[in-house]
Amino acid sequence: MAFSITGLEALQSELNQATKALAVLDGEITTIRFNPDDPASVEAAIADVEQTIDAKIAPYSGSAMVENLAADMKKQYRDQILDRVAEAHAEKSEEDSGECGQHRCWYFTPDREHRH
Repeated sequence: MAFSITGLEALQSELNQATKALAVLDGEITTIRFNPDDPASVEAAIADVEQTIDAKIAPYSGSAMVENLAADMKKQYRDQILDRVAEAHAEKSEEDSGECGQHRCWYFTPDREHRH
């Protein structure tokens, strides 16, 4: 009995695209500055992160794996930004040496974040 397996080339291509996209997204994604007391500033920061991710993966945008990965990353960073807003509101009465002018600065990378 003989049979053929089809679709391996498509899967290999999809995995190749995902590997390349992961390499592009490795390291610092972007630096954002926002005022945690200003909802428009917070939303602009979230939009900046999302646009940066979209720009970095643009060459691989036809890949379902890459688009799912990007959607997961966007949600992760949105959640992190909103967590920082909640943290800033909790610390509001304390003096914060991590301020950057009127805005606080966070550097987002896939595995960690840095605040200054």
